[in-house]
Amino acid sequence: MDGQTSGDYRLHIWLSLRQLVSFFKLNLKSVFFSAFEIQILLTFLWTGDRVSTPKLSGVL
Repeated sequence: MDGQTSGDYRLHIWLSLRQLVSFFKLNLKSVFFSAFEIQILLTFLWTGDRVSTPKLSGVL
């Protein structure tokens, strides 16, 4: 009875992992594009920061 319970538990974990993997496979594109957009945004902000810093230091 105890062995059966742990077997069911392992099966449940395995099925949950498979659901998680299939979920990520379906949403991989949207996740990738979100990360890509965030990276572009951060790069833009960082570059904007670097561009505006000399102007500020020149004024000061």
